[in-house]
Amino acid sequence: MKRFSLVALLTASLAFAGSAFAENESYDYPTIDRYQWIEECLYYQGERNFETLYACACAIDVIAEHMPHDKFVQADTAEKAASVAGESGEYLREPARGIQELRLAYGEAKNQADRRCFVRPNRLKNIWPEF
Repeated sequence: MKRFSLVALLTASLAFAGSAFAENESYDYPTIDRYQWIEECLYYQGERNFETLYACACAIDVIAEHMPHDKFVQADTAEKAASVAGESGEYLREPARGIQELRLAYGEAKNQADRRCFVRPNRLKNIWPEF
């Protein structure tokens, strides 16, 4: 029952958030991407309650103010893949690829989102990277 109400609340907040960005098509994120990001944020925060849900939903909205969707997808993918060990991850860690600038812009957007939305420090250490 508790999980159902949390999912219903998340869906309603995503619908509201999506309508707020309807004027600017380049910063309009698909609902599924917002939902996935919020789910990951809730996981990394270590708890599922309204306060954390609100903070995570707010954070993706702030990130959407700073980055168009295609850059967000590239940056989020690069951020996750850069932690891969060995040669596979080395490709994304090389400065000549220009991926570092994208990751830094994403990190700055996430830091602003954390400050504006009162996202608490990560309770699961070494999962949510600090920039």
